[in-house]
Amino acid sequence: MSNISIPRILEALQLPEIHTAIILGSGLGGFEHELDSVRLIPYAEIPCFPDVTVPGHSGHLAYGRLGEVSVLVFSGRFHLYEGHSIEVASLPVQVAIAAGARNLLLTNAAGGIRESFQVGDFMNIVDTLHLMRNVGLPNTTKSRYANPLSLSPIVTQVAARHALRMHEGTYVYTSGPCYETPAEIRMFRHLGADAVGMSTVPELLVAAAHSLPCAGISLITNAASGITDAVLDHADIKEAAEKQSSRFKVFMKDLIQELATPQTYAGSPSS
Repeated sequence: MSNISIPRILEALQLPEIHTAIILGSGLGGFEHELDSVRLIPYAEIPCFPDVTVPGHSGHLAYGRLGEVSVLVFSGRFHLYEGHSIEVASLPVQVAIAAGARNLLLTNAAGGIRESFQVGDFMNIVDTLHLMRNVGLPNTTKSRYANPLSLSPIVTQVAARHALRMHEGTYVYTSGPCYETPAEIRMFRHLGADAVGMSTVPELLVAAAHSLPCAGISLITNAASGITDAVLDHADIKEAAEKQSSRFKVFMKDLIQELATPQTYAGSPSS
């Protein structure tokens, strides 16, 4: 039986209603310091939150404002390969929903499968591919068929304003913790995948079950196995992400403001 209690978490956090929630991936932390009146809470001080064990994940929650927009940032996530269930892996999403978040931005570091991708490029996730189906989700029509990536057109618009190398593509999820073999990457390419990673899809599945509008953004930090002769190393991934940190923060600030603009906002969780 699960020991997770969302009401207990909310009682401890005492959050106001949230407009935009963000989950930051490997090496992409630090955005929370762009917020005004920011309040930082280590995960260790939040009931039911486990420790963060992956390098490049800070392990704290932040609440603040960007102009008039209330923003909740999870700097670090939980992965199934750390031994967590999908209920734990999606804990930030559950908290964001309970806090009234109207949209969710997910970021990650990913390996590029499309050969034209360069390290430092971004990919707007417009579709996902995952071969792991029985992940403990409720057996509902929404969780089966809903597409939570309704905010992806806005990501494309904002990226164009900043002249970011932002591609559109399909993200393939693997459970990890091992990197994929070259044969697996060839298979994924044949199936239509453009980038590969070990997160984000479990969170999207839970967001879909609650009709929460989302966008997913991958930073291409390395070529996937077999694309080049380079040996994959998490330290290199973290370094590549940190090099794009400044441009990423400027882009994210503009994206959040755009989502709060009535004529571009894609909807609310109940729509």
